[in-house]
Amino acid sequence: MSAQTRDPNAGPWAMKPDRVVELVSGVADGADPAALADRFAPCAATRLGGGALAREAAETGYAVRGSVAVIPIGGVLTKNPSVWEDWLGVSFGSTYAEIARGMANALDAWRDGRVGSALLLADSPGGTVSGVQLAVDAVRNAREAGMHVAAFADDLDASASYWITAQASELSAHRLSAVGSIGVYATLVDWSKAAEEEGARVHLVKAGRHKGIGTAGVPITEGDLAVIQEEIDALYGQFVADVAAGRGID
Repeated sequence: MSAQTRDPNAGPWAMKPDRVVELVSGVADGADPAALADRFAPCAATRLGGGALAREAAETGYAVRGSVAVIPIGGVLTKNPSVWEDWLGVSFGSTYAEIARGMANALDAWRDGRVGSALLLADSPGGTVSGVQLAVDAVRNAREAGMHVAAFADDLDASASYWITAQASELSAHRLSAVGSIGVYATLVDWSKAAEEEGARVHLVKAGRHKGIGTAGVPITEGDLAVIQEEIDALYGQFVADVAAGRGID
């Protein structure tokens, strides 16, 4: 069971809340898709020099600079191409699948002697919790195989982005970078009062005690909130445990 929200990517978030609000509000208000994309994904993926390097990263998941495989982690992170991209035709950031593929391909290149190390180049406010473990495990697997994996926070490395980069052998940032923001949250809107004022009464027919939590027009009870809190607590515990393991903290 996942916490249900009314935004296009329902479910728990590991992302700076103000950025979630800004993005969802922009989509809801009909902002120009290209402008939104420029706001949320001007990051690592476009800072690889453009041209051949950018195309290389798109094809393999990483670009080579010298002997280093550079893996971009940028913009709003999602498991696969987001609902927004399907709707609006533009990308708002990296996907966990892309990051995991880039890391796996870089590991193969390292084993073959084509690269000497990897760099996670991060500029992201985080994203959905769904799918983040794909990227976390990919970085951890590379480290455990003996590959040196560095990470650099280029301005912003928050929430789910930090969840991933914390698995690197070393993590660095420039003086004004924002790094961290360990936390998980979900939002539920109780629309039952609004439905009542419109003369509507929503009946939820379900099987399963906790099914349908957050359905529009159905009151959200204290018991419902407790269930969601339990889920968020569990996800937060996994986040903290992964960061601790990545940084070698007992």
